[in-house]
Amino acid sequence: MKVLLLNPPADGLILRDYNCGLSTKADYYWPPIDLYPLSGILSEKFEVVVLDSVVLKQGVESSKKAILKINPDVIISLISNVSLAKDIKFFSDLKKEFSFKCGVTGDIGYFNPDYVLDKHKEIDFIVRDFTSKDIVKYLLGEKDVDDVSFRLSSGKNHIHKKIHNTKISYPMPNHDLFSKLKYTLPYSRHDKITTMLTNYGCPYTCSFCISGKMHFRLREIDDIMEELKHICSLGFKEVYIRDFLFSISKKRIIEICKNIIENKIKIDWSCDCRVDNMDEESLTYMKKAGCFLIFFGVESSDNDILVSVKKNIKKSKIEEIFSLCKKLGITTLGSFILGLPEDTKDTMLKTIEFSKKLDCDYASFNVYTPKIKYMLETPELAEKNPELFDQSIVGKSYCEVSKEELEKLQKHAVKSFYFRPSKMASYAFDIKTPYQFINLFKNALYLTKI
Repeated sequence: MKVLLLNPPADGLILRDYNCGLSTKADYYWPPIDLYPLSGILSEKFEVVVLDSVVLKQGVESSKKAILKINPDVIISLISNVSLAKDIKFFSDLKKEFSFKCGVTGDIGYFNPDYVLDKHKEIDFIVRDFTSKDIVKYLLGEKDVDDVSFRLSSGKNHIHKKIHNTKISYPMPNHDLFSKLKYTLPYSRHDKITTMLTNYGCPYTCSFCISGKMHFRLREIDDIMEELKHICSLGFKEVYIRDFLFSISKKRIIEICKNIIENKIKIDWSCDCRVDNMDEESLTYMKKAGCFLIFFGVESSDNDILVSVKKNIKKSKIEEIFSLCKKLGITTLGSFILGLPEDTKDTMLKTIEFSKKLDCDYASFNVYTPKIKYMLETPELAEKNPELFDQSIVGKSYCEVSKEELEKLQKHAVKSFYFRPSKMASYAFDIKTPYQFINLFKNALYLTKI
């Protein structure tokens, strides 16, 4: 049996990744983590092929031709509410060309499988957990599986999702299947990057984020080290650790970093962290272990707004950790959310100024959208109006500021942060590789179009 892992074509750079979809804000496209564990799990029993139409910049017709040439028995495709209507049409048209079993994985499938299976008959099954081996059992004909949803002969849907233990474990991802795909991040230093997990889900419950709705589990340290060694052996020089939250605890951070150092693993890596469970000791270990950039969710400069969205961090702690990163030579990316329900024009302007005061190296200015509410309560509306679901653009305002004013504030945030002479000069001094220079130049050109 031949299985195709697919990222279908899209209008522009649409990221379908880890049960969350959005459009990119510049000229970058990181590797979709969902397909990596699946590549290892499926390779144990089946022939596996990977096609990422987005990163290859293939349109609908060229993607169809490539798939017809592969001639898979099964397609497991990424989907997202930011592109769902076009994703479904692509599968429907493809099924007119040849026969295959169509499976999907992604946000709307994870959170509302009944809607996907009832509304879209093109979809035969949904992979609810891309780290689970249940997909192999299902494809081999077993029906008593927990992590795959599908239609029963009775017409009802098999939806059962088991409560997992505290660990994830899966076979070695087949990284070499992705090695020729030119993934990149705005801050990437190398032209060959990959991705991996050290845990799954998130133990926190920030109201604006989907990650806390996914049952949190840890991965064994030995498995993490084996994958890092394998990644290095394939010639990768950079890895994006795609955990929603790498910094689960100080103890866990130091344990992973000590193992990287002791195993003499030499690779540049980046990750996502919270400021409230980090200190100088943990950051020092991360730097020694090869971490060159940390993505921090700052969200707002207003302590009351942070409490209202269950992001219980303090402005003073944010400032402390960003200062420590600067001292230790760790690059920082601050993520900010504009248009939170209690935001005003004044609080957003203060957040924008705070992004500059923090002196983070990069800043991402997203827009609040109640993703899970749409997926559970009004999926049809989200499917017809994907802009409502995309945190990279202003589809609708949920605060007292109008949609038009929010759009202006988002553009102002980007321009006022990046187009400062001091900030542009800092990028020139930070360049470590020729590729990093090219990458920064491409993304800078993109930002000038805003």
